[in-house]
Amino acid sequence: MVSRTRFAAAIALMCLVWASPALAAKDYRAERFDVVLDVQPDGSLVVTETVRFRFEGGPFTYVFRDLAYSNIDEIDRLQAGMDGAIQPQGTAPGQVEIVAGRPLKVTWHLAPTSDAVHEFALTYRVQGAIRQEASADTLMWRAIPEDHDYAIDRSTITLRYPSSTTLLGAELSGAAANPESGEGHVHWAVAGTGSDESLVVTARFSPGSLVEAPPRWQLAEAERRQKTARAVPAGLAAALLTLAVGLAALAAFLVRHGRSGVAGRARLSPVLAPPDRTPPGLAVRLAGQGTPALATLFDLAARGLLRIEEGGKGWLSGRQYSLERLPSEAELRPHEAGLLRALFEEKKGATRDSLPLSEVPDRLAGQATWYDEPLDQEMEAAGWINPGRKAARKRLRVAAVVACMVGLLALLFGFIAAGSAGTSVALGAVAVGVGVALFLLGLGALVAAGALSPLSEQGERVAAAWKSFRAYLKDIVRGREFAAGEALFERYLPFAAGFGLGERWAKHFQKQGYATIPAWFGALDAGAGDFGAVIAVMAATNASVSSGDAGAAGAGSASGGGASGAG
Repeated sequence: MVSRTRFAAAIALMCLVWASPALAAKDYRAERFDVVLDVQPDGSLVVTETVRFRFEGGPFTYVFRDLAYSNIDEIDRLQAGMDGAIQPQGTAPGQVEIVAGRPLKVTWHLAPTSDAVHEFALTYRVQGAIRQEASADTLMWRAIPEDHDYAIDRSTITLRYPSSTTLLGAELSGAAANPESGEGHVHWAVAGTGSDESLVVTARFSPGSLVEAPPRWQLAEAERRQKTARAVPAGLAAALLTLAVGLAALAAFLVRHGRSGVAGRARLSPVLAPPDRTPPGLAVRLAGQGTPALATLFDLAARGLLRIEEGGKGWLSGRQYSLERLPSEAELRPHEAGLLRALFEEKKGATRDSLPLSEVPDRLAGQATWYDEPLDQEMEAAGWINPGRKAARKRLRVAAVVACMVGLLALLFGFIAAGSAGTSVALGAVAVGVGVALFLLGLGALVAAGALSPLSEQGERVAAAWKSFRAYLKDIVRGREFAAGEALFERYLPFAAGFGLGERWAKHFQKQGYATIPAWFGALDAGAGDFGAVIAVMAATNASVSSGDAGAAGAGSASGGGASGAG
């Protein structure tokens, strides 16, 4: 008996849990949203909106309507009702709260309401809704607001106008509806309006029949356009002046730090072998294009410090590889030790001896300075870096970033100033011109900084030799140079991988019939295609593995609208 009681209680509890979301759910839609636009002989517009909401679930405690002040002068004579009765102003249930502002906010306060249908009416007069154009007095009115999170089953939009004017044309945009015209009115019936879909009425009347002068907002807009037109030359002059001064300063800087002598104009001469005993990572950095870390990784693998192991195929990602660190007492250069540290050192100094090959890019990107800084220090120690040129390039990069940021701030200030009242339009145009010029100068300075080599003349000579060797490797993979043999393949592999040629390098030698698996690659099946596959995996990491300084060696709207909703 006790067990049955407990079982029944558990069932009841589960039913309560399952039922709670359904009980708490609330939704609503507008069965109707009807709008009447009454154009008055004096050019004002009286708008009547009637919305019948069906509330499902709940409770609902309010309905709101925000009236936008888009392209109008004023809204007044507002009256709100519910279910056919005018509601008094206040914040208690059964009252309507009106808060003046832009937008003007109207809120019907309800007693907690669930699973019910109520009709809400709002009437207000609009001054300045009729705009004066050369060929017509025009009304463009957003009858259904653009911001409503509910669907509308049906709508009727009715336009009424006085007999003293002639309607030249009327249309409803936002829905397919055929107009029904009669004496002094046009009527549209619309079925199925989705959430945040709006309907706009455009009506053109005979010129001068409704307004004798443009509304205030239209006059202000015309005045602002005139001010903007007068301010454009000032903005253009400011932009040109800023560009002229900035370009002159940039040119003077580049002339001052320009390369002189033979090293700066060195031409590549054929180099068919590594020109010296420079480690692959340093060679790639000197050449200025490629991924030094990838060159160092393959070099360490060839020297027996690293090994790549195939771990079979994953369920979705295909072949899986891991990078293994092998025990060795070999003496390492600082940048080589930095690479191993970036790959295998964990937080708090702990180390590991294996990691998935897919994690290599993220690890190197996260600890790039452990590899890059020793690499640069070794280049400086070899006399390949000119500290003055390196500092100059850094200053130019900082100046470029500052120019871009100041330019963006000036643009923002200019747009804000141009949109404010008074005589600030000219100031805004000048600020926009200066901002655009500074931003363009900043981009140009960044490009110039990238092209400003920090190398000394000695470094330029060594770099020129390595660039020529890189061109030789490219000619090999293009089939323009003949190369074959195990010794050449493995000796040049770190350089080819660092220069971004790893996959093409492997494919070229495989095409020549070379398919020996390197000692540092542990393939499950030592087939002819395995080495090409692992080279492809490593080459695919090239873009992600690239160090932060891989190029160190040389490289007209409607009126009305607003929002509506309930909650």
